[in-house]
Amino acid sequence: MNYSIHKFTKNNGKFNLQSAIRQAKDAARNGRLHEAISLYDLVLEQYPGNKTAQENVKKLREINPIPDLVPLIAQKRYREVETILLSNIERDQFNPNFWQLLGSIYSDLGDKSLAIQSYHKAIDLDPSNHDLMFTVATELLTIDDIENAFKMFKLILRLRPDFSGAHTNIGIIYEKVNRFEQAKNEWLAAIEIDPKDTVALAHLGVNEISNEGNFDKALDYFQQIEKLDPHDVNNCVNIASAYFEMGKIAQAVDKYKIWEDKNWIGASENQKNDFKLNYSLALFCLGQIEKGWENFSYRRFSSEISPSNLSEFKKPMLNKLQDANGKKVLILMEQGIGDQLFFLGLLDAFKKKTNASFIIQTDPRLVDLLSKTFPDHEVTSEINFENYDFDYWLLCGDMGRMLDFNENSTNLCAPYLKSTQRLSEKDCELFDAKKINIGIAWRSGLVNGRRLHNYTKLSDWDNFLREESFNLINLQYSDISQDLAELDEITRSKLKISSIDLQDDFAGIGALINKCDLVVGPMTAPIVQAMAQGANVISYGLTATDRWNFSLGLQYEQYDSLWYKNQTTFRMRKHLKEEVVSIIKNHILKNN
Repeated sequence: MNYSIHKFTKNNGKFNLQSAIRQAKDAARNGRLHEAISLYDLVLEQYPGNKTAQENVKKLREINPIPDLVPLIAQKRYREVETILLSNIERDQFNPNFWQLLGSIYSDLGDKSLAIQSYHKAIDLDPSNHDLMFTVATELLTIDDIENAFKMFKLILRLRPDFSGAHTNIGIIYEKVNRFEQAKNEWLAAIEIDPKDTVALAHLGVNEISNEGNFDKALDYFQQIEKLDPHDVNNCVNIASAYFEMGKIAQAVDKYKIWEDKNWIGASENQKNDFKLNYSLALFCLGQIEKGWENFSYRRFSSEISPSNLSEFKKPMLNKLQDANGKKVLILMEQGIGDQLFFLGLLDAFKKKTNASFIIQTDPRLVDLLSKTFPDHEVTSEINFENYDFDYWLLCGDMGRMLDFNENSTNLCAPYLKSTQRLSEKDCELFDAKKINIGIAWRSGLVNGRRLHNYTKLSDWDNFLREESFNLINLQYSDISQDLAELDEITRSKLKISSIDLQDDFAGIGALINKCDLVVGPMTAPIVQAMAQGANVISYGLTATDRWNFSLGLQYEQYDSLWYKNQTTFRMRKHLKEEVVSIIKNHILKNN
């Protein structure tokens, strides 16, 4: 689930006066004068007698040195605006507003150096103008001049302690450098001054999820925003995503559906695509698979979904399975390594139905392993395919949509990954033929409050590690020194640690998996690799949030995967992680 703090600044379908005025005030407070003027003009088109809009737009036009530039800026005719401003500066070089606007234009043109020079000239000419200072500081933050932006926001607060926007932006700066507690304190200070500061409220909500793991508190912040602006698409996604991760899947889907029915017309394309991706994950969990696949496909418009620039591809995306018959299809990686390893289990079924050949894009760390697994297809880590010969491209995850994978699918997905590397003699000594050799991972490599909500700590596995019939082999990548420090010395010695680089050596990981009797852990890359290799896998995850097994997570505490028959999943309750560990332990003892 993706949480967003971007503001929804466009009018939607049915004009909402209160929302438009609030957005205009937010834009003005955050230094976006031209956006604020445009919004107030929109209000006055609909409500010519609105006094709030009349008074505020008058003030803004007084600040704005040349009102006639507004339409030129709206049309992004920045060089024309630059010429007009420089001409005016020649006649009146001591007007700070000319310099501030020139800085904004250079920022839009991507000329950071000239933007900063212009902004500082504006401040030098009018050091007592707090609003101008705030505008300049905000622009400095926009172009990532964090040090100077921070100094200026701090100066604003010394001169005017009740300036809530300065607190909000200082919080954003602290967040950028991972000082989350200080960021939170600044946002709390902002809403104490201005309880309607929706930017601060959004940051507080996302912080509660990402760093505190407190979904109830986050939901409270998001719902405060909803009362202030019910038409904010990003906030709708945040509320629904919080419901999703709390296991309240039906409420998440209801939130998406209600918002979509009322507000869809005015959302930007980027907002629509982000909305649809998050909506699809909730739909999958609820078992609404066809609509889930339909919405899931829109992730292709996200700039973060693929390392390649999909908009530059001259060849078309594959939309119909029959179009791939006898053709060459470029299969693109997306998101993490675990996602690609998971979906490539469909490649054989895709091949049988289409007789297509494939170019498989992958992470550089997987090229050797996948090349040996798929010797008849080309495997590459290239991101630029201008010189490659293919007929269609397809995101790896869309093979599920192409094959209409659903709860009734059988034998579409199967283990496929071939790992032939042998372990060193030293690593072979880690295994014990008299015990059950279990490969184990317990979390993602990236740890924060939100992600820990979905995983366990190594200390939750204390009794599991002490079981005398088990021999535990570490498959957890990333630094685990802190995890080990939470165990006593005897328990710590139960976890066998190989010499293999578990972050980058996937062939070596494959060799470890091949020697294990079974593998246990959450749905992270090493666990998915074990599934793809055909190992016996026991996974766990939060109740109700297993999107790829569709509604099974809502119906059962234990179930076999719809995708990989060698995987059994146990559902975990958020506050009862040791309970699921105990259940898994008893299950292994009973069946071995």
